[in-house]
Amino acid sequence: MILSPVAKRAKRIMRDKIMKKTITFAALHFTVAFTVAYILTGDILIGSLIAMIEPAVNTIAFYFHEKAWSTVPALKARQWMTKIKTASFATVHFSVAFSVVYLLTGDAFVGGVMALLEPSINTVVYYFHEKVWLRHSAAKQTLDSHSFCLHPTV
Repeated sequence: MILSPVAKRAKRIMRDKIMKKTITFAALHFTVAFTVAYILTGDILIGSLIAMIEPAVNTIAFYFHEKAWSTVPALKARQWMTKIKTASFATVHFSVAFSVVYLLTGDAFVGGVMALLEPSINTVVYYFHEKVWLRHSAAKQTLDSHSFCLHPTV
């Protein structure tokens, strides 16, 4: 299947948008993960290690989560349903947080507490990140749609 130049450009723009969104969430995620891990362990090295690995794994998971939500027709049709999309990512996030912390500390209790606190905080952060991103995308789309107008806009 050969794509037209317009289709190629649209595909590249979508990929770039997903990457920008992923990077902004990764920065927020790292900050929350480090803070929670340090408070739970009291050890800056273990806290830092958890804060580096857990968000990295979740950032990869986030990318594939966003990709699925932007390409799978059933999910794409519901993309504006922020609460459902947030719950979907929260499930992935809880699983990753527990696994990483348990593997690094060997302590299921700390893994469980981290899996409850850190993803819960990040789920709230994700919800507002998604709201801001949707507002930003809508504003950009409005600006882009006016670029073809021949009459002056007020």
